[in-house]
This record gives sequence, C-alpha cells and structure tokens, in this order.
Amino acid sequence: DPGDQSVEEAERHERGASPCRSCLVKPVIGKLGPFRPVVEERPPQRLTMTVEEAAVVLGISRATAYDAVSRGEIPCIRIGRRILIPKVALERLLDGAGR
Repeated sequence: DPGDQSVEEAERHERGASPCRSCLVKPVIGKLGPFRPVVEERPPQRLTMTVEEAAVVLGISRATAYDAVSRGEIPCIRIGRRILIPKVALERLLDGAGR
C-alpha cells in the first residue's frame, strides 16, 4: 500500500530501484536460473465466503447456515477453526437445486 511507504521508499519505487509488495514479481536470474513465484498477483475477488455471508446470499439465518454446514448440506472447507464456503460449490449447489 503506497500509504505505508516512507517518502524515500516511494521515490525509490518511482525510479524502479525498489519494487513494492503490490507490484508484480519479476523473474530473478541467479545460480538456479529464472525463478517465478507460483502466484504473481492476488485474484480480483475472493474465491470463498464465510458462513455468515453464505447465509445472507441464501436468505437464511446464520444459525440455519451453520446447521446446514454441520449436516453437510452446504459444502465447506475447514482451515483450522475457520469454515469457508467455496463460491463455485455454492453456485453448483444452487444450480442443481431445481432438478
């Protein structure tokens, strides 16, 4: 974020001497040859939503959404204590609901 940079860092960045985190990572040539990270930039939007966000989209209460997740009715990914709903999985669920 440009607001987090000092004036000196911003000036170096403008001259191209010191790229910031938000810039795309350029290949680095070294002993191991060109290196390019797997992910170069963040996706334009999140790929998942919280259970609360899914509840709003579905028009159900937060408690009903958590109950549906625990019953396996809403597909989810658990990362530690976080429960995330993949947007693609929720869309597939809704597409197949009318069949």
